[in-house]
Amino acid sequence: MFATPLLSGIPPERSTLVGVPDGAGWALMHDGIGQRLPIPLSDARRFNRIALPPSRDERLERDDVVAALRQLIDTLKPATLLVTDPEFDPHPDHRAASLALALALDGSRHRPRTVLLYANHYRDAFPPGPAFQPAWMPPAEIAIERLFASAPTPLAWPLSPAMQKHKALLLDAMSDLSPRADWSQRRRRARRAGFVPTFAPERDRYFQAAIRSTELFRALPSEAFVAAWRERNDSR
Repeated sequence: MFATPLLSGIPPERSTLVGVPDGAGWALMHDGIGQRLPIPLSDARRFNRIALPPSRDERLERDDVVAALRQLIDTLKPATLLVTDPEFDPHPDHRAASLALALALDGSRHRPRTVLLYANHYRDAFPPGPAFQPAWMPPAEIAIERLFASAPTPLAWPLSPAMQKHKALLLDAMSDLSPRADWSQRRRRARRAGFVPTFAPERDRYFQAAIRSTELFRALPSEAFVAAWRERNDSR
């Protein structure tokens, strides 16, 4: 649970975990299906510095997640929030995170000015071209769905060569090197067996897609972010 933040230099006490099980986010947040927890919620949250609303230790419901996120927003009072882009990131847990944030903001006392959207995954192998080149706006035709009436403002954040290499190492270390890797991870690891830390673009298509010289965000007012999800949910 804390491995990925630690790889990025974020200690456990700087991470606040809600405790949503991996792979269960969309069923929980979109469909409202409560989830049994693989570990007690008190264990998942044991390093949290901000006390979250109590929940049953063995089960998590949608309202529990919304209450926990709302508590974080009202306590920290951020001016800007970063969440996965629901129009372009097809990963169900990532889309669930975006929906959960909108539900939490809809009833929070504090409303940030801006929501930054970031796609960790894209459909159709976007972006094309060699690794370590600037990121650019994805084409509208690969969007999962169009949520926002007015297009969010694109923002490009430059990454130094050292940061690009650091990101490549972090991504390579996340799961594929685990001794408990499943068959698909082992297959990816085998395909990438020729990768060496020269960061040559031709060595691995995964890095070709993931490591860019800029990070692309899309920014929109938090009111527009909440309104788009609310309209989508009301139309279901």
